[in-house]
Amino acid sequence: MEPYKYDGSIDRLSYSTITSWCGDTTDKTKYEIGYTAHSFKNGNLVASDEEITDLGTIEKNDPVHIRLGEHDYLIPAFITYVLTKEAVTDDRNIAINNALSVVLPEFERLSLSKLKWLSKADEATEVTESVVGNIVRNGNKIEYTNPSGTLIKWEEQLEQGISSSIASKKASSELGDIVEGKVGEFVNSQKKVEGFNQIYKDVNNQIVAELDVITADEIIECKRNISLARNKFTLDKQAGSIANPESAEFVNPYNKHKILYVDEPLSLNASGDIFPSDKKYIDELKANGIDFANSLQELKKLLK
Repeated sequence: MEPYKYDGSIDRLSYSTITSWCGDTTDKTKYEIGYTAHSFKNGNLVASDEEITDLGTIEKNDPVHIRLGEHDYLIPAFITYVLTKEAVTDDRNIAINNALSVVLPEFERLSLSKLKWLSKADEATEVTESVVGNIVRNGNKIEYTNPSGTLIKWEEQLEQGISSSIASKKASSELGDIVEGKVGEFVNSQKKVEGFNQIYKDVNNQIVAELDVITADEIIECKRNISLARNKFTLDKQAGSIANPESAEFVNPYNKHKILYVDEPLSLNASGDIFPSDKKYIDELKANGIDFANSLQELKKLLK
């Protein structure tokens, strides 16, 4: 459901504005869903002149978009019911915030479609969407078997942790870290970053890959200069982990758009052209589906 849009008619100093509601039906497996507008002042519910909008019936694990104050939350119906059916008290917001601090790390980063696999909260479920290989999710923990048969594990990152990691990289004394932080911050200003310095491990807990910047559509590898890129981001190693499904270290199950970002401008020869060795390297990457960006503006044009 679409969240109720705050129209400014309710005092912003009120404790909260709850605009979505959910109640269980007699069989306890389906929930009636709808919304109206209320506000809280000094722990008291302020009456609303708006009529209740009934949106029908949903399954208990279907998502409910609920607004609390200035924040929107995407929460399964059975949890929303628990949060919204209690009596209003001075401590209501404290109770809700405490509950959400436990609930949201599990659910906030999941899309509407991905919430469907939560038929049993404690049971790992195979993802049936289009995947190169096979993925099994258990909460925010992912187990991925790539086409070569290698089992690789990682954990989805939370938005707050990503922001902290980007800030930490920007403040680093290492030039490579600064570039990663710079790119992470820039991309996050254009679209949501879903992973930053994401680490992937094998069954022996050994790191098999680390991806710099991940969005819903792209994987971006960052290098300070072209020499470092040619030495490290190669098709038999780092580049292969996102471009070659036959690689034992392949970690791009959704076949996301692949981009190499090099921060320092490429050197030019006397004719004003990039050096043949650099051109050959870039052409080889492009032939394997990896685009190249040599500035943030070039990178912006490659983002979907």
